[in-house]
Amino acid sequence: MFNSRSRPATRRRTHVAGLVVLAVAWLAIAASAEARSSADWDPTQLRDRVHEFELRNGLRFIVLEQRDSPVFSFFTLVDAGSVNEALGQTGLAHMFEHMAFKGTTEIGTKNISKEKKAIEEVDRLFMELYAERAKGDRADSTRVRSLQEEIAAAEKSADEFVETNEFGQIIDRVGGVGLNASTGADGTYYFYSLPSNRLELWAYLESERFANPVFRQFYKERDVVVEERRMRVDSQPLGQFIEEVVGVAFRAHPYKSLGIGHRSDLDNLRLGDARTFFETYYTPQNMVIAVVGDVDPAEVQKLATKYFERIPRRGDPPPVVTVEPAQKGQRRFALQGDTQPIFGVGFHRPAEAHPDDAALSVLAQILGDGRTSRLYKRMVKEEKSALDTGAFNGFPGSKYPNLLLVYSVPNAGHTPEQMEKSTFEEIDKMKKDLVSEEELARVKTRTRANFIRGLESNSGLASALASFETSRGDWRKLFEEVDRIEAVTREQVRDAARKYLVEENSTVGYMVTEGDKRSAEREER
Repeated sequence: MFNSRSRPATRRRTHVAGLVVLAVAWLAIAASAEARSSADWDPTQLRDRVHEFELRNGLRFIVLEQRDSPVFSFFTLVDAGSVNEALGQTGLAHMFEHMAFKGTTEIGTKNISKEKKAIEEVDRLFMELYAERAKGDRADSTRVRSLQEEIAAAEKSADEFVETNEFGQIIDRVGGVGLNASTGADGTYYFYSLPSNRLELWAYLESERFANPVFRQFYKERDVVVEERRMRVDSQPLGQFIEEVVGVAFRAHPYKSLGIGHRSDLDNLRLGDARTFFETYYTPQNMVIAVVGDVDPAEVQKLATKYFERIPRRGDPPPVVTVEPAQKGQRRFALQGDTQPIFGVGFHRPAEAHPDDAALSVLAQILGDGRTSRLYKRMVKEEKSALDTGAFNGFPGSKYPNLLLVYSVPNAGHTPEQMEKSTFEEIDKMKKDLVSEEELARVKTRTRANFIRGLESNSGLASALASFETSRGDWRKLFEEVDRIEAVTREQVRDAARKYLVEENSTVGYMVTEGDKRSAEREER
């Protein structure tokens, strides 16, 4: 919900052959998913068919052969997200994700040597503009206007060398589907699916954009990201609320900033910043690629060596060393908005690698995940005090200590204060009494069903394998996930509630109208 996901606009070709290829690819993918969705399918049987290898530059591959349809999917995971951004450069990980669709020295250009000179001229003018604006009140407004006009002319000149969206068009023409990417707090992800006879083309295309990227139209694309922020956060009360939650809950750790970036940071991102981020984090040993479908693992390794091994290995990326200090008292905030009121509370919890993670996952589901959860049954079904309620576990990321976030949207005539009271009453019940055997069994059944459902497609498998390899340190732990949840006891759920869902560890937030704001401020005092 809160990850960015972007796809450049594509001028789809409408000729009959292209549509036929596209339709066949989609049908094959659907058939593949259906073939593996039977009730007696045991996902653990996949484990022995997974192949893995590592190139000399450190890039890791995970390959699973699935011969039930002539397609394959891949998932490239770069172990760098918004948590890795430097101070003053929030939004940069997302910004580079956009750049990865802009093409390379061979794709997306009419004349790369002339285009590079034009790109550098645009950047030079922007740097002059920044320097002038940095003078503040002493800035020469005439010089600023003149530079803006020169930049517009330089960008127009650079655009003459651009083949717009050639990368996406190549994939469309050969029957590729699902071309997309997303940026999260913990990583950046690239994916799509292709007919299996296009494996070598994929190896060339995917390696090319990380071996020879061109940061074309950087400042124009930055304006696109600024507009995304306006639509998702600045003009959306829920987006404002979520940004405030993480900003208040985290004082030190980079999780305090959403991946979309702060507006002032976005306005000042430079081309050089993106290049530095790429050179620092898009190094092969910091990447994992999973390939699943109608492929020969030996052929994948041969093509990976031919194409991906040319990506140069650079120094190891710096670790995230900032640790969020322990919270020693409840934090509260109230935002005013011309919108439906919202209540939310976030509790600090450990990273997903912590032994308590499984119990916290079960706890969150019983408390607020879905129509059978305690909060939904009480507030939505019985009391009708809320329009909706829910819980997110592992927010805004999970690699580092994060939040268990609970929210409610009050119904007409009800307030965020009532939502808070009901939420903490249900939490107190979980601290005092053991959850029922039925509740625990229902969560475990649903976890298994969701697990199997998530692995029904090539794309789901590829995503899961790469994610577990990175977040848990070993893709094999994917096949231990159901057993991990199955082992959770009622006592562990109660103990997790007592340990983490405590007042001094919480951040409580309201989104209120002007009339309700005064009430919330009195409550805060």
